Amino acid sequence: MLADLRILYNDCREIGSRFSLTEISIDPPNLVEYTRCMMKKFFVPLLCLALFFVSCSNQELTPYLVFNEAAYNTAKEKWQNFNCTNYSFTYEINNDATGPNYSKVAMTVKDGISTYKVIADSQEDLDRFDEYDARFVSAEYLFDFIWEVYEDEKTFVEERPRGLVSETIDVKYDESSGFPILIEIYSSWSPEVAVGGNWWSFKIDDIKFSNL
Repeated sequence: MLADLRILYNDCREIGSRFSLTEISIDPPNLVEYTRCMMKKFFVPLLCLALFFVSCSNQELTPYLVFNEAAYNTAKEKWQNFNCTNYSFTYEINNDATGPNYSKVAMTVKDGISTYKVIADSQEDLDRFDEYDARFVSAEYLFDFIWEVYEDEKTFVEERPRGLVSETIDVKYDESSGFPILIEIYSSWSPEVAVGGNWWSFKIDDIKFSNL
């Protein structure tokens, strides 16, 4: 496109140099030829350029989903082979819809049975804690949760909502055990669509295995 504009510019300069104001005023046919040339060399390419940009702006987006299914399957198999039923971990949840979470959950799993306690800096933070955030009771639950999110996000992307660019499920796993230690879910939207609540995060601060 830039090359075409450069050619157009040079052509117009060359034509303009052949037709001086004196020539135009003395020989009217030259004026007609000059005008026609300008319309052909200048107006038509600009019209095509305008139609090109209009076409691009109206083109429908094809959203896509980002999720490493192979890494998920590898980590899940590693955890199953790890064969650990006694462990503990501390985690926190944050998202951009409700703001930062000032509480953490300390989860303890003993012989497959889970118990938890809430860690908060103040009674106010403790009172604001949502019990629903204590549902991440085990590694098995985390793997089921990740897969459920993946299925939901895949369905959502296939519906092609207006303005959606991508949905991402980014998961990090403990190298030795395969335990999910970080889950981030976020979406990307085109600038003309204002959508809130695009990021959710689950992060484990520490994890301890006691029956190895």
